[in-house]
Amino acid sequence: MWIPIVLVGIGVFWLLSHSHTHRPLSRKHEEILEKASVSQNPEAIAKVAGEFGARGHHEHARRLHARAHLHERTPQRKTAHAQVMRRAIAAPSQDARSISQAMDQAGMTNSAAMLNSHADAMKRAEDVQPIPDNTPQAQAPAIEEAPAEEAPQETAQDAPDDSGGSDDAATDE
Repeated sequence: MWIPIVLVGIGVFWLLSHSHTHRPLSRKHEEILEKASVSQNPEAIAKVAGEFGARGHHEHARRLHARAHLHERTPQRKTAHAQVMRRAIAAPSQDARSISQAMDQAGMTNSAAMLNSHADAMKRAEDVQPIPDNTPQAQAPAIEEAPAEEAPQETAQDAPDDSGGSDDAATDE
């Protein structure tokens, strides 16, 4: 007799505790979430994560908890994440986007945002159509070799006067 009542009570408790999970965030909560997602202060992030969890936003709380614990990564883990980031940047846009989602789930929101931006830019670059070259090609004029002209010969009239005087001196008389 007590078993059905207990089971009903557990079911009601479960429904009430999970009824908040799909409630949309208010504008103020979105702002707080955005600030916490880029924060470098693990204590503040953990505090915000706890508040989001208490308000029923469990997925956001989980991401923020993961972000709060990023500073605890070992140097090897940080190196591995950096290698994944380098590979994602060199990968096609679809692969970069899926890696970005995985990084976001792991709390690496800044890296995820950068990868999303990079994937968007790659997608825009892939969608650009080449501009057709419809401009007429100018024909370069053919260079014809003309016979070299002979240099003019100096005549006696063109020769300089060696007399030392100027031409004006002869007219002064």
